Amino acid sequence: MEKFNGECPLRPESVAQLEKYFEYRWKYNRNNAISTQEDRDLLMQLPRRVQIQISSEFLFKEFAEAYVFYFHNSLTQQKKKSRKSELNLN
Repeated sequence: MEKFNGECPLRPESVAQLEKYFEYRWKYNRNNAISTQEDRDLLMQLPRRVQIQISSEFLFKEFAEAYVFYFHNSLTQQKKKSRKSELNLN
């Protein structure tokens, strides 16, 4: 950061403020990790298992945990409908 500050070190208060800002951005805007097309292209080159792990354990973990009941119920309903239609076809 000194380079961008005329080769002068930043004040400790400024460093703390920048760290706080980026901690907030990292915590609440994780999609920045895949915000450009280049980022998404790189993600797509990873094995599918790793892509799923990044999504489920990092990018959308809190979201999934907050709505786990909804997703669980939705999947259960879909399975019931699928099973019911299989039974009706036979």
